[in-house]
Amino acid sequence: MSLADSMKEDLDMLDRSQEFSAVILSLTPDDGLPISDRKRQAAEL
Repeated sequence: MSLADSMKEDLDMLDRSQEFSAVILSLTPDDGLPISDRKRQAAEL
């Protein structure tokens, strides 16, 4: 596998994880946290 292929796979995985965290955030009850804090929490998971 070339470096470009592995980088593309990494980007695809990143896209999927961002979609996943967006879904998680949309399912999370609103607890009054600003979106940026929610995203930071999702990134820490």
